[in-house]
Amino acid sequence: MLSNNVKDLVKLALSEDIGTGDITTEPLSLALGEGMFAFVAKDQFVLAGAELAKYIFQKIDKTLEVSFNCRDGAIVNAGSRFGTVQGNMASILTAERIALNFLQRLSGIATNAFEMNKIMMDGRSGVSGLPVLKLLDTRKTTAGWRTLEKYAVRMGGGGNGRFGLYDAAVIKESHIDSVGGIDVAVGLVRGKVPVTARICVEVRNLAEVQAAVDAKADIIMIDGMDSAEIVQACTIAKGRAKINLSIGADLSLLRRYAKLPVDYISVGALTQTIINAEISLKLLSKKK
Repeated sequence: MLSNNVKDLVKLALSEDIGTGDITTEPLSLALGEGMFAFVAKDQFVLAGAELAKYIFQKIDKTLEVSFNCRDGAIVNAGSRFGTVQGNMASILTAERIALNFLQRLSGIATNAFEMNKIMMDGRSGVSGLPVLKLLDTRKTTAGWRTLEKYAVRMGGGGNGRFGLYDAAVIKESHIDSVGGIDVAVGLVRGKVPVTARICVEVRNLAEVQAAVDAKADIIMIDGMDSAEIVQACTIAKGRAKINLSIGADLSLLRRYAKLPVDYISVGALTQTIINAEISLKLLSKKK
């Protein structure tokens, strides 16, 4: 079931593209008639957004029949036909670009997550005695697309960090410096947030790691420490708080940090540095 926010986003996208009407397709509608198109993968990717693509086509024309032969999260091989849409060809051509825009971007994010997760797991391979490691996304998402982009990350095998400012408290250095210390900041936040909300503290050095652990933070977020310091931070926090490393787009760090005894690695590039999947619609048949 698509959320109202996603439906509103689709409505905006269709309005933006179609405007007052499809001045190319409408004059050709009678000549076009009915037909069947195939979704064709031009490269290999992890599928995400199939049901959304179906919704978009049927938003234009509820009589269109849309089906996929694999589910979101499946690996689609280059050259394969992984679904079809059939019915009024004018309707299909009008909806095509928007449906593919969503499908290609979400599949690109899912593929990104799959590949990064593989790099991370390869980095940890052969290292025993470490906690379960999870790849997480961040709030660095496209405005209006957050629910969809975080869904795509899950389809690629990644996990979701906080969805917004409302579901987890992240105390950053600006908060700490402004109120006078980690203990003060954690105390003030803990007194106001629901008991189910996690409290994460961003730290700059080992002294702040100790302060965050002593303040009973749930998660310690580290950005910028070297490997030796991270190992020391893990020792300080062991059994008392989880360790979350934050990196940007440097995948060599992802492989290297995976060998350390951390719990999470957050990667902003999961939803920021994206190469869309290459997908096209190809005409299979036309009714005479």
